[in-house]
Amino acid sequence: MHTSSLFIILGLLHCLYLTQAYISCSSKDFCPDDSKCCPFYTTEGILAYGCLPSNPHIKGPGSCCIEETLTESTTGCAGNFKCSLQNETKVCTLSTETETIVMMPRYQLFPIPDSKSIGNIYGFPIEYRERYDGRGPVAAYYSNKGPILTYTLPEYTHTEIQAVVIVVHGSGRNADEYLYSMNNVANLQKEFKPENILVIAPNFLAVEDGVYSVPVVMDDNTTIQSSPMKWNETDPIPHTWRYGANALDSFDEYSSYQVMDAIIEAMIEKYEKGNDGFRHLERIICAGHSAGGQFIQRWALTSNSYIWNDDKHSGRIHVHTNRISSIKKLRKIQMKRKLPDIIAVVANPRSYAYLDSRRWRNSTYFGEPTMKQKQNCKTYDSWEWGLANGGILTCPYKDETISMFHGNISKIAERYSKRNVIYFSGINDTEILHGSCEDDGFQGRFRRKRSLFFYESLNKLFGRYVHSRVEIENVGHDHSLIFEDPKAISALFQASSSN
Repeated sequence: MHTSSLFIILGLLHCLYLTQAYISCSSKDFCPDDSKCCPFYTTEGILAYGCLPSNPHIKGPGSCCIEETLTESTTGCAGNFKCSLQNETKVCTLSTETETIVMMPRYQLFPIPDSKSIGNIYGFPIEYRERYDGRGPVAAYYSNKGPILTYTLPEYTHTEIQAVVIVVHGSGRNADEYLYSMNNVANLQKEFKPENILVIAPNFLAVEDGVYSVPVVMDDNTTIQSSPMKWNETDPIPHTWRYGANALDSFDEYSSYQVMDAIIEAMIEKYEKGNDGFRHLERIICAGHSAGGQFIQRWALTSNSYIWNDDKHSGRIHVHTNRISSIKKLRKIQMKRKLPDIIAVVANPRSYAYLDSRRWRNSTYFGEPTMKQKQNCKTYDSWEWGLANGGILTCPYKDETISMFHGNISKIAERYSKRNVIYFSGINDTEILHGSCEDDGFQGRFRRKRSLFFYESLNKLFGRYVHSRVEIENVGHDHSLIFEDPKAISALFQASSSN
């Protein structure tokens, strides 16, 4: 079969996939298939729709809240929670069998953006970003402004991008829904004009997702259909992309963490070159929830990309050799010009990669586990739970970092402490977890406790508090409600740089 014909077929299959992945609210408004369309009227009296996100941890269909006055946004509740008022505050409530009222915040919804941009999946070339020829590795992603390499489009020539938010999905790989939710957050924050915020949602695909082709759109608006990278979803552990594993098949030399490095490097290169739309870039926020939170914490710990601007140890080059000289030039420029802030946001992860072999015992003592504990769980400090040798998941990306520091884990930890990392934890994220001995036995019984334990371990390790931690009231394991909280928004968009 001719190559061009093959790509046409793959493109049709790709379109079929997208058609099945969305529900129609109207002839021009679409929501991710796990969401719900919520109609409302804008202040101009125009009918609009917002997408009510789903939460697999809460059973029920969800409720659209009907507002009493015209508004540019509307609200909604998860599962079987009902829209109600408590002390004149709009909340969601659920009456239990014991007549105890459970309360949680409402989802904040905004009109669906242009579905031509936000509803499409694209391909990001990890190496050949300027002259991609269809043969290199490509990562799938969504964006609220269309293809992110095409700054010649009106979205970029008439918009000053001041902040970029890269949000990593959870184990459901529902990057489209995460994009919608974070786009709502961009509308809620007051630090920048919403139209000046670019939201990117990488999609770490599995074979089971059935995405055979994605369009790579270049700066001159040319498009090449390409097969995106995929990761093993089940072997040797679930969701291997969370822990920096390499992709499958012909792209098995590329880590999931290189995707994050490459996207941020592309944004910074546009900023340094003064490209239209990116000249005023101030902040790049890298946020992940649940499995995405695991991804962000471990990536921030092991990344050697120059984007961090932290010390001489930075500078991994995972790009085509033709671009190495341009990267070196950029490094010379960055000595004269401040790079945009890089902020890593770790929300409600199931586990953390600890920075040394100590753990909490009985919530009071932080130190080495007993010999019996170590014998019963020999890999408790191996990757993905720590940086020690062993474990069943290979991660060359992590190994390269350890090798670069000549095996000195304490230097990796010290570098991590100087990076701008924020931990979000839902106060109600207290579901008792049952998994492996490495996290259940050494990190805590539920996610909120694990967050607290890890944050306190940093204090014990460095003799001072590093990074920052924010607890979100009345929220459990819910990415939309975590990121929409006012305290979270303040941390995301007003955090000062630690670089």
